[in-house]
Formats: sequence, C-alpha cells, structure tokens
Amino acid sequence: LGFVTDRPTLWPGGFLGALQGSGAQPFAFDATLREDHGVQFAIAGAPLEGGARTTDHVQPIPYPLTCEAVLANVSDRLLTPSLPGRAKALYEQLLAIAATRVPFDIAFTLRLYTSMVFTRIGTIRTADSGDALVCTLVMEQIEIATVDQAALLADAAVAFSLGSQNLGSLTPGTSSVPVDTGVTLPVV
Repeated sequence: LGFVTDRPTLWPGGFLGALQGSGAQPFAFDATLREDHGVQFAIAGAPLEGGARTTDHVQPIPYPLTCEAVLANVSDRLLTPSLPGRAKALYEQLLAIAATRVPFDIAFTLRLYTSMVFTRIGTIRTADSGDALVCTLVMEQIEIATVDQAALLADAAVAFSLGSQNLGSLTPGTSSVPVDTGVTLPVV
C-alpha cells in the first residue's frame, strides 16, 4: 500500500486488517464522523502568452485535511466491557504523536495521505458525547525534497541570481579558455 514503516501510521476505525505484516504500529480511531478532503491550486496573476504551458502557472498548494475522529472507552473486542480511561489514553497518545512533529501517513477509504503533520488538534466535550472524545484533527502534507532536488533548486537559484554571464567560448578548439562556473543551468 505504499506505507513508510519508519514513521507513524494513523487509521480511521475499521482498517487495522490492511496493515497485518507491515511492521508498523498504527494508531486507530474508533470512527470518523466527518472528513474534509480536497486539493487546492495557486494560479499566477500574470496573463499567459498564447501557446505557453499552463502547468507552469498553476501550482498545487497544501490543502488542510480535516477530520472529526471518535475515541471511545470501548474495546475492539465484542465481548469485552468498556475500558474506563481508554479515550483519554488514546487522546494523550495522539498528542504525543503530534508533539514529535514527525511526518506520518494517514489512510481513509477515499485516499491515502503521506508525509502529513498536525497543524491543529482540538476536542470539545458535550453532554451528547458521553465518555467518548470527538477530536477535530487538522493536518497538512509537507513536501520532502531529496538532496538531489535541493541541489538542483540551489543551482537554479544561483543561475537566476547571476543573470546573463559571458562564459567565453566553451567550444573545443577555439582560442578561448573554457570556463567551468560550477553552475548547472536549468533546461527551459
């Protein structure tokens, strides 16, 4: 399923069977009441020239994933009675995952999200919720670049800041001495 086993995995209720044998220790909600999935894009304000690639002017931006999750004082076994304090213990465990600020994966029936971090965790207790906790969780995906990507972006930034440079002739057999600037210009 594409999970990274060196980071936490969160699962809404009913999904634990899919992780058998993966080595990950998932955190499972008892249920989700509401999930807000979506995508969001930023569009460049400048007009596009005819024939230009629109993908250069429409960029994805992080969309906050929001869900209302239920943590209850019930066992995952049908015949076991309620477990006092279980919801509070699960809530503390959820706060501990958030406090690490380590990216995690979260799976819903609609979509799998990777490299997520919490931006907000809240819970409101009401007379209707009883012993259960209904938690509002807000998460965003963070982009993790590899060293190669970071080097390419740094090279492009240096090339952009240098502007147009006279590097002499780089053609073999000419009288100019080749110059190695150490900068790889991005292909446009």
